[in-house]
Amino acid sequence: MKTYAIIIAVMLLGYTVPAQSRKLDFNPQRDGFHFRNDFINFPQTLHTQGLCGGMALSVFNYWRNKIPVPTHDNTGNYWPGEVVHTERVNQGVPPEGSALQQYIFNVQLTTYPSYTRTFVFPGFDTDENHFNWSLNDEFPRIVRAINEGKFVLLGLRNAHAGDLMGHQVLVYGYDKSNNRIFIYDSNFPDEEIHIDLDTRTHTLVHQHADGSATNMHYRSYFVALELDPNTVDGLTGAFRPGYTDMIAVDVPVVTNQPVSGRRFFGETIQVLVHVKNRGAFPANIQSFFLRAITPDNRAFDFPLQAGSGNLSSIAANAEFNCTATINNFGHMAGVYQLIPMYRNKYGIPVRMCYADLSAGRTGIVEMFDRSGNNPALFTAVTIYRMNVVQSGKAVEVESACFANGRKVQQFRENNADGPCAPDGKQQKWHIVPVVNGTTVRYRIMNIKYNKCLDIDNNNVIVNNDNGRPTQLWAIEPAGGGQYYIKSVANGTYVQVNSTNDGEALTLGNSSSSVNNKLLRIVASN
Repeated sequence: MKTYAIIIAVMLLGYTVPAQSRKLDFNPQRDGFHFRNDFINFPQTLHTQGLCGGMALSVFNYWRNKIPVPTHDNTGNYWPGEVVHTERVNQGVPPEGSALQQYIFNVQLTTYPSYTRTFVFPGFDTDENHFNWSLNDEFPRIVRAINEGKFVLLGLRNAHAGDLMGHQVLVYGYDKSNNRIFIYDSNFPDEEIHIDLDTRTHTLVHQHADGSATNMHYRSYFVALELDPNTVDGLTGAFRPGYTDMIAVDVPVVTNQPVSGRRFFGETIQVLVHVKNRGAFPANIQSFFLRAITPDNRAFDFPLQAGSGNLSSIAANAEFNCTATINNFGHMAGVYQLIPMYRNKYGIPVRMCYADLSAGRTGIVEMFDRSGNNPALFTAVTIYRMNVVQSGKAVEVESACFANGRKVQQFRENNADGPCAPDGKQQKWHIVPVVNGTTVRYRIMNIKYNKCLDIDNNNVIVNNDNGRPTQLWAIEPAGGGQYYIKSVANGTYVQVNSTNDGEALTLGNSSSSVNNKLLRIVASN
């Protein structure tokens, strides 16, 4: 009875039971490198082994910047290595001096200052101390970091007393029930590896996901770095990856012309995506496909036919077209986003980026209702991103911690500047239809601040929802997913007068034929 009473009391008090386990959205088969940490550095001279810290921190940087890791895995033995003093080294890893090896090596150098915690003073270097440090100090710190959405660069101390060498891995989850952490370990590519703190034997157990032993032994671990994906810091922020392999050269385009000037949902569309292996080595994937995001933010996938034969070995610099003919496309009027994707060698979906290694742009196709019932172009439940066509930059609220009257401006996507901006939600909006018969107007609400787009003289600002006409907007299609936004209160259009970060949105004249007034509006997440 006491147990039930406690449970009821907890429910009445609104207490939330802390999570017993959590994983961040990281999958070693998708987000980890597909080759083992078999690097020999400076093979002709120093001959040092491994780039574990560089590989762990690099995959975090790829993940944070939404750049797919290269698909290279040495299928076909295109990394034969080199012979040094009768020994073949660097077989199966990117060769020394290649762009990918140099990136990993440079990132490795940044991890060394954080690795000083591996040192233990004489007299404290006991097995019991090592285990207790891991269990009582480091594991709770990892749990806190993961609960805050942070990854952890973790140092592992080798199993032998006095051995100062060790290993570095990336932690992306935990399970309190068995004192377990989930790691990407570069010595075991494409695997989820577990480290358990065994309270019966007071040892660290490094094992495969199926529970079998890896035969790797460590005395303890320590948090080297907490890695916040939403914060650009001086140590890791300078290392945005500049290398990947499979990209879309441009956004998907619909190639067939509409029969009657407009496309109606349920018709056939033909789509073309131009892709390229911009890497220095062969790429390895299963297939290409197109993901369509509907106006009500649902996703549908359609296979793309690739103009290349062997997708498991796409030659470096090879480029070709992928096409799809999609019958009965769409189920409602509105704007559909078209996203180029591939399935990697494990069949896991990966969103392709573009030549500049960005992934924010999408193809656009606008579908209409043949019955003429097209009152609302946008739905209230969908989250949208608005980008100024002239600059490509996102429309956001100036970061000011929820204050009314703040200006609305353009800024690079996923801006994390300012005290209230690290999550990027100041760049996301609800567009709520206000329907009066056949006339549709919209309230445009920022999802971070829950405030409406409003006007103050000729300035565009945000305010609490007050029901006034200054917060009503007409959205006029300009084709291709582009729109003009007009104030219902005074008939003038939103515009931006430069391409600079921080440039305020203002109201111009009543003409909509100027490029600096065009905005692209797409569903986001």
